[in-house]
Amino acid sequence: MAKRTERRSLQVGAHHAGQRIDNFLLRELKGVPRPLVYRLLRKGSIKIAGGKKVRPDQRVKQGDLILLPQLALSRPDNPEAPAAPEPPVLHECDDLIVFAKPAGLAVHGGSGIGSGLIERLRKSRASERIELAHRLDRDTSGALVVAKTRAGLIDFHRQLRTGQVRKAYVAVAFGKWRISMKVIDVPLRKLTPDGPGSRRARIDRVDGSCSVTRSRCRQQLQQAALLDLVLVTGRTHQARVHLAHVGMPIVGDRRYGDFAANRRVAAAGWRRMFLHAYSLQFSLPGGEQVRISAPLPREFAQLCQWLDAEAG
Repeated sequence: MAKRTERRSLQVGAHHAGQRIDNFLLRELKGVPRPLVYRLLRKGSIKIAGGKKVRPDQRVKQGDLILLPQLALSRPDNPEAPAAPEPPVLHECDDLIVFAKPAGLAVHGGSGIGSGLIERLRKSRASERIELAHRLDRDTSGALVVAKTRAGLIDFHRQLRTGQVRKAYVAVAFGKWRISMKVIDVPLRKLTPDGPGSRRARIDRVDGSCSVTRSRCRQQLQQAALLDLVLVTGRTHQARVHLAHVGMPIVGDRRYGDFAANRRVAAAGWRRMFLHAYSLQFSLPGGEQVRISAPLPREFAQLCQWLDAEAG
């Protein structure tokens, strides 16, 4: 890969006003690794003309002039390979697309991942202003919303902030479901990441934020259960931390799970986390209410059969 060094500034236009500066830079600085952008923001190497150093979550305003240090941008020596196909589209309108994201597909590049779904879409849909509207972990499958317009992004984020987006999940979790798990109301605190890809949350009854998950047992197996989950709040890793807290870690969860049980399942060929974003209910920018469902992957039923057979 050849390199070119460039010093430049970026001016914020009307379409990007109100956007977080980290998201703005990641879109505009093609070829700059994601971890480098965050490192420069933390060091104060990126500034807005006439102001102080900026934070990654700072919102930009129309007309802001962002001053950048010298950056080594990648220039490919060979033509790029054809873009990978898009995941199945569950719903598309003028402002938003809802994809059925498969497990294993990162929503964006970084942390050793050269390209994620957003990078793919910005190539295949170059005429549209593609932005990630919310997140799913790499190992989580299911309904993922991507904005095609700034108006669509702002409206969906407003609904997320005000609790108007209803998110339902399905999980396979080790253990026995109990009626006391019907409502899991335990505060969570998001920890400061040590680096890219290191997001983490934990129970914190003193400094944590209100976090509520409703659960229902769809099928009780001998050593696990198929659960329906409704996330009343939308905290980082909420379903994963809450289920681990009540003694029902999600099968395949490599961060909060039962590591010995996960190894046994992986040895049999099941190498994903069994958490699926089953449905989203929200309003389109015109006011129409929609409920989008992502079909449950076949491996959920297959795993449940295998777990029962193994226990027998």
